[in-house]
Amino acid sequence: MAKGTVKENVAEENASAKDSREIYSFNIERTEKVKVTETEERKGEDGKVEEVEVTKEVERPVPYRVVIRQPNRRQMEEAELEYSIEMSKCIKKGILTKAMLAKKYSDTGGLMAEEDAKNLSRAYMKFGESATDLQRLTTKSNKTEKDEEKISELSGKLGEVRKEIVDMETSYASL
Repeated sequence: MAKGTVKENVAEENASAKDSREIYSFNIERTEKVKVTETEERKGEDGKVEEVEVTKEVERPVPYRVVIRQPNRRQMEEAELEYSIEMSKCIKKGILTKAMLAKKYSDTGGLMAEEDAKNLSRAYMKFGESATDLQRLTTKSNKTEKDEEKISELSGKLGEVRKEIVDMETSYASL
């Protein structure tokens, strides 16, 4: 049988349901001024013992628990609205998004010069031809010495073409 009463079990289930929305939590301590009330017993002038409350401000570490929770639907909608407002402000100021910048470049003839685009397409064609020739030779069952030399030659050529393609693409990707 379950431990505790029904009310305790329901309270535990509610606490676990609240914790399920918790993404991350941590504890910190901050030093703050805290009012501390102390009671002291003093003998008065007439000889009677009196209780006196003394309140002092003392700096003590106060523990705080910081919790990051999963946002609900309303909070997500508010965040999306805030994001779109900020984006429209930036666009009005002249800051372009990556997609807008790519569209602008493609409308004006692209990021690459026409000659560079032709060179890149030629390099891709060389790469494709070399790769198919290499694959055809490596899958051949009985290879001659000439085939082995051709395989090593094509492997070197393939590496050079691949390096050329990577160099061209990285130079334009950095723009």
